[in-house]
Amino acid sequence: MVARAEERVYSAESGPGRLRRLGREMRRGLAAAPPLAALELGRRLRARYRGSRLGWVWALAPAVVVTLWATLAARARVLGAGEVGAPYPLYALWGLVLWQGLVESLTFQVEGLAAERPLLARVALPPEAIILSRAGEAAFGTGVKLAVASAAFLPFGFVPPATLLLAPLGALPLLALGTALGLTLAPFAALQSGVGRILPAALVLWFVVTPVLFRVPEHGALRLVMHANPATPLLDGARGLALGGALGSPWAFALVALLALAALLPAWGLYRLALPFLLERSGI
Repeated sequence: MVARAEERVYSAESGPGRLRRLGREMRRGLAAAPPLAALELGRRLRARYRGSRLGWVWALAPAVVVTLWATLAARARVLGAGEVGAPYPLYALWGLVLWQGLVESLTFQVEGLAAERPLLARVALPPEAIILSRAGEAAFGTGVKLAVASAAFLPFGFVPPATLLLAPLGALPLLALGTALGLTLAPFAALQSGVGRILPAALVLWFVVTPVLFRVPEHGALRLVMHANPATPLLDGARGLALGGALGSPWAFALVALLALAALLPAWGLYRLALPFLLERSGI
């Protein structure tokens, strides 16, 4: 990505004037970002799988391994999801693929700011190009993995419902949730390395309280925690479209999806507000 270098001026303006100026900068950055983001996205995708014969199939390998483990555990009555209306391996595989999409949409934003901060400090590049390229990478990877997961229906003789075609759209709010959280955490991770070290442990804890491999319990404290988890209705909804023919909890899905999409704007604004301080501390 190449952009014309220009002088940056940071002022101490505050109040409504600063917010209006921030809004103008965000609109200009968003207007200029798509072609630069497309170039960066293409470069990253080529670099990631250059020389790999199996390409994106390898991206699905962790989900396949965990699915096999979950299937064996279910047969041994150690783990299970009860009656889910589809073969359990497919239930687990789709849950893991959707979970990977959520995690990648979050971590790509955090890693993107950390990796590209020197570039943003040297070149007048709209940060929206970094945001869009990382969001596009997560969306593209999730789409490919969902297609590969759909091919897994054949070995099990499972006939998917017609709503399978809507499953990628159902996954978009999940990616929006991850992107909003990633944009919020990215400035803190860039300032404090401890945030990056804590993030993997936090994601493991989040995985435990999300119905990736099993359904929400009928009762108990875990049921309350899972219902409070914003990822629960989004993941269950997208998986329900692929395997069950309907959204599991339509109203909960719609509400959390709207909140996830709405959260993108304040998260983007926080990212933009923090950027001058991050660039000043970059020492470049």
